[in-house]
Amino acid sequence: MSIDYEVVRQGIARIHLNRPKSRNPISPDDARNILTHLQTAHADPKVRVVVFSGEGEHFCSGADLVAYEELMKSVRNGKTPISAYTAVLKDCADIVRLLRTPDLFSIAAVKGWTVGQGLEMAIASDFIVAAEDTRFYFAETQIGLTMTSGCAKLLPMMVGLANARRLMLFSEKLSADEAERMGLVAKRVPVDDLLDTAFAMAEHLAGGAPLGLSHQKRFIDLGLSMDLCAVQDLEMHAAAWLGLTEDALEADRAFVEKRPPRFQGA
Repeated sequence: MSIDYEVVRQGIARIHLNRPKSRNPISPDDARNILTHLQTAHADPKVRVVVFSGEGEHFCSGADLVAYEELMKSVRNGKTPISAYTAVLKDCADIVRLLRTPDLFSIAAVKGWTVGQGLEMAIASDFIVAAEDTRFYFAETQIGLTMTSGCAKLLPMMVGLANARRLMLFSEKLSADEAERMGLVAKRVPVDDLLDTAFAMAEHLAGGAPLGLSHQKRFIDLGLSMDLCAVQDLEMHAAAWLGLTEDALEADRAFVEKRPPRFQGA
């Protein structure tokens, strides 16, 4: 299979792009499989973090242009309804929507070329961990297309409006070092440390208090579009409720007993 899914350790699943000979492009079928795997992870109460990775030297070369051209040719010739193409776009949008849900966390472990559809998936993840050889490429305007999946909102949130314009309109290639300075990348590491770093971050998230983390993720996204007083009201109501949960009591007990807390999400 070109998209692999496995639960690799407690609380952590891995979605692995596995067509290294062509730099792991994403076909319409691949997009559907990624969405299905994310739905599986989201429905599994034991999975709290998804790690994206790519086989070989590169994370993802973007959309599989050959597969998409075959689909569009069939649409142009009237053999396939245009709804088949819009269904693929909806799959891509639904991938991002699942990644932004507050009760599922995601880390994209990227390396080599990280382009187009694969880059959009990484941007929608909670964190990007990049190998030092990573090269990001915002290629859409060079091939007569545009970014999809909500990147026009997500990218400016990460790197600021001026940088987003620069990357999206000039189709700029970006090194891992530049991406880290810009705020696109959370951590930049040697390629041999890439997966270990991503899984260490995933373990930290998977071991945290589920209710507190999910509320914090929700507030980070909501806070960007709300005024200060409204955000403070949300935070105060959530803090009052969270303070009465079993997880908050468990944190207190663990502190007194000098041991790691055992959170249950209750």
